[in-house]
Amino acid sequence: MTRLVAGVVVTVALLAWTLHGVSWSAVGHAVAGAHPGWLLLGVLTLAPVFALRARRWGTLLSASGDPGPFAARHAAVWIGYAGNCLLPASAGEIARVGALRATAGVAPGAAFGAIVAERMLDAVVVFLLLLWPWTAVASDAGLTAFHVTLLGGTLLAGAVGLFIAAHRAPAFARLAGRIAAAVGLAKAAPRVERLVGSLLGGLAALRRPRLFARAFAETVLLWVCNAGLYWAVLLALGLDGPGLPGAVLVLSLTAFSMALPSTPGFFGPYEAAVRVALAPFAIAHGSVVACALTLHLLIFGTCIVVGLSFAARLGTPLFRRASPDTDIR
Repeated sequence: MTRLVAGVVVTVALLAWTLHGVSWSAVGHAVAGAHPGWLLLGVLTLAPVFALRARRWGTLLSASGDPGPFAARHAAVWIGYAGNCLLPASAGEIARVGALRATAGVAPGAAFGAIVAERMLDAVVVFLLLLWPWTAVASDAGLTAFHVTLLGGTLLAGAVGLFIAAHRAPAFARLAGRIAAAVGLAKAAPRVERLVGSLLGGLAALRRPRLFARAFAETVLLWVCNAGLYWAVLLALGLDGPGLPGAVLVLSLTAFSMALPSTPGFFGPYEAAVRVALAPFAIAHGSVVACALTLHLLIFGTCIVVGLSFAARLGTPLFRRASPDTDIR
């Protein structure tokens, strides 16, 4: 409940700041004048992005067992992102894991562990991409060396923690069981130990250099494709000034903004991040808001439509319980 209230407050506050004083006629004019070809290219770019996400999930899962067929993972990723757009607290990941278990029999603990590894890889790669535009323009957007250092240090600490957990998984699982017993949950302690062990098993790729390198390369590729999507939308709206560095800056700040509490769909933090990222380029307020809304509706709308289509077809937990033999071809 506290997170939900905080999410509503953050969403309202950031939307109010982003939209304050905007001319809606200017927003409408900018959107109406968008080039459909560039918008179509942006939508089509989502195809390789999600294919790479599914491939990377398989790379990480292969360290702990059978990752299931690509088609099952591909559908599950779309379903998960649709859920994240519609459900609070990124609960779409539960639907994603449930879909993969139902269609491919992959253990939930390992699937969740691999998702944690994905988040670490995403954060590190997005941070590295952010360094490029930051050296040129991001300081004008209020992103100082202190902010970059703080963010980098936090990510480094988190990455080190995950690597330690991956290499010491049995010890951490036993520790979790002992803690459960110490707080009066002795009967549940063996189950807690198994659950933690399964979760940390999803991090197994972090202790296998070849698999980790492959997952890292797949992460770089998918975020480069994502940058192309953002650049295409800027060009569609006639915003040539920011160029590819500006697109990368918008991509990076919007990606990190999703860590903030918000209502489902990340409304508020996303629009505010676009406004902050485009501040150095002296773009009219109406065009900035048009860009934020176009990006948001284009990306999230596509995720919802495609994800729910997969969910309806497969009968995943977003609709009803799926059966292990559901046809995904």
